[in-house]
Amino acid sequence: MGSLFSYGAIATKIRSMQADLLSDNEYRELAMQSSIPEAVAFLRRQPAYQSLLSDVDESKLHRGQIEKLLRKTIQQDFSKLYRFADADQRKFLNMYFERYEVAALKTFLRMLFNQKGGAFDISSSRIIFEKHSQIDIAKLSTASTIEEFVSFLRETPYYPPLIRLESMTSPTLFDYELALDIYYFTHIWDVLPDVVKGRELKDLKVTYGGKIDLLNIQWIYRSRFYYHMSAADIYALIIPVSYRLKKEQLVHLVESSDENEFTAVLKTTHYGKIYPQADSHTLEDMYIRLRDNMHAAAVRKNPYSAAVLDSYLYRKEHEINKITTALECIRYGLEPSETIKYIIK
Repeated sequence: MGSLFSYGAIATKIRSMQADLLSDNEYRELAMQSSIPEAVAFLRRQPAYQSLLSDVDESKLHRGQIEKLLRKTIQQDFSKLYRFADADQRKFLNMYFERYEVAALKTFLRMLFNQKGGAFDISSSRIIFEKHSQIDIAKLSTASTIEEFVSFLRETPYYPPLIRLESMTSPTLFDYELALDIYYFTHIWDVLPDVVKGRELKDLKVTYGGKIDLLNIQWIYRSRFYYHMSAADIYALIIPVSYRLKKEQLVHLVESSDENEFTAVLKTTHYGKIYPQADSHTLEDMYIRLRDNMHAAAVRKNPYSAAVLDSYLYRKEHEINKITTALECIRYGLEPSETIKYIIK
């Protein structure tokens, strides 16, 4: 269980690292940059990215290289926290690392489906995966087919959900990514009580359970109204975890006849009640705002617990996503005012 004694030191470390996260004013300044080289030069002046970008020639970098460099800082921050953590805190971080495993597997799968097998660059992730994962990414990087890729995962927990897809006729990238997502979220929900206890567990159930509920709401909406999938097909892609989204509400969302009915049902849910402007057009904004609020509330209630680790890593990943979005907007010449709308909610 979290306590000042066990979490005092690492909480202080996290506060120091949080001070380097970008402020809204710094995001606005980033949005004002007129080119990618200017944006990279701006980021180089920020403490969190100074050493990473110190030897980089921004004029020769393309967007993909920049994003890879930025995402490396997530791994660096994870490693800093792991070195600072005690045995119980490392138990939580080991569980957290599984999200990085799933992200890496999805990257490999996308490249294989795009017929770029054998072109994987694992240089930035090799060391951290060797230390924290049972996945052999060096071996995975040599896979040239989906079948070979899955076979290389035989001794990992990701093998069963992926090998089951062999029974399908021509499974797609979507099928593989969905199998990984459903496995990951179900597994995390199942093991969370073994990793943390008491108040810590209650706080983390809010952030993890809330994320699952909100993802299910988004997936139902997109499947129903973007892709016009049948109710039976939608049920197959729902994460089988229900936290504050009641099962009968989930059913009503899936079987809503139109967007107006979907919105009416959404407003009866826990999330619709705490986000009154919720409707079919604000789902992404609701997802971001409520997740931000959940993490902030968990840290407020229990500042010396695993919630501080969970919240910091969430905020860091969110920052990289926002910087990447800003760079994409700058690349396409959007006005700063438009860019800001995408990165400051």
